[in-house]
Amino acid sequence: MSGEHRSPAWEKAAGIYRAGDADAADAVILLHEIYGINGHMADTAARLAAQGLAVYCPDLLGTAYGYEQEAAAYAHYMKVGFETAAAEAAALAARLAGRCRRLYLVGYSAGATVAWLLSGRPGFAGAVGYYGSRIRDYPGVTPAGPVLLLFPQSEEAFSVPDLVGKLAAKDGVQVHVLPGRHGFADRRSPNYDAAAARAADALVRTFLGGK
Repeated sequence: MSGEHRSPAWEKAAGIYRAGDADAADAVILLHEIYGINGHMADTAARLAAQGLAVYCPDLLGTAYGYEQEAAAYAHYMKVGFETAAAEAAALAARLAGRCRRLYLVGYSAGATVAWLLSGRPGFAGAVGYYGSRIRDYPGVTPAGPVLLLFPQSEEAFSVPDLVGKLAAKDGVQVHVLPGRHGFADRRSPNYDAAAARAADALVRTFLGGK
């Protein structure tokens, strides 16, 4: 997603950050990267909230890291683990189940892998994943609902075309490869690509019902 937005007035309770109208018909569970709930997550929550969505972002790390602390951030996230992160997000989804009409997942990087894992469970209106490179470790997931996956043209650790081919063959999975590198949608990242971010924004808006 792209553009300048004011960060939301985060409300935090029991490790959950919330933005937008809690009474909105549709809600999003926003799943952060290895860096935790940072400015990029606040920007993203503001955009989603501006589209009329209630946004809930579970704090899976309890702290936030700078981009220059990538190694420490990665080590911390890996101690938590994708399965534990997915279980925490699933527990939040269960609490939200009776409060909204449709519940979506939107994840970035490590959070995209968590969204992919959860997409195999019923109850979600859809799942969005931005550059979820570790999705490649979970090829056996069969999504229970629609999924939108956004990848950069290249990743250092794997072949994007090979993974895209496997994922696109699954029912209900849309995969788009956009220009740029990992992190292209984060305007605070050195890998930010404005054109790719705008293209991703349009795809996600349509996927979330045109909101």
